[in-house]
Amino acid sequence: MPERTFDEIPANVLAAYDMLLEELQREIERVRQSVGTAASAGDYAEASERLSRARRLEEIRRAFEANGDLLRQTGANPTRRHAPSIAETFRGEAPKPLRLRRGEGTTENAYRVPILRALVDVGGSAPASDVLAAVLDAMRGVLTESDYQVLADGQTERWLKTAEWCKHRMKVEGLIAADSPRGLWEITEAGRRWLKAQDR
Repeated sequence: MPERTFDEIPANVLAAYDMLLEELQREIERVRQSVGTAASAGDYAEASERLSRARRLEEIRRAFEANGDLLRQTGANPTRRHAPSIAETFRGEAPKPLRLRRGEGTTENAYRVPILRALVDVGGSAPASDVLAAVLDAMRGVLTESDYQVLADGQTERWLKTAEWCKHRMKVEGLIAADSPRGLWEITEAGRRWLKAQDR
């Protein structure tokens, strides 16, 4: 197996970058919704403060987006003529916000087939929330107590974040479309072929 050269950006770094942008956008939308809640309650000072926070977050997101092309250009390798294999591209697990002992949480790779199969079952594409609901239903006999732990944000269960990491890695690999509208997950032809191969 060829070694990755130092002028290549690892695929998991690009996946983390994309996920950071999505998380920032999600937080911006959450804060903007809270602006209306505060205004409806008559707390205009709080509404103004939250609006300022949303604008600061938008500035941060724009700054990250401005550097996205540079990151991808830095990681481009014009001599590579084939898509990286799973083993070549993804050598480790997604980083977890809370440390687990080995074997406590379900591995990221365990989500690959359920995510892709859920997409096939609904015709190829669906909102993320629908896909994740189907994945949770399919994996109820697999997920452990640790997978249901709430992370440091006080809202997100570990299995959900792991599933999102898995989706991002499959997007980098080409199994899930990278150009779908925000919030919509879509399987690619490569993803269908990969899933079919698992059933043999």
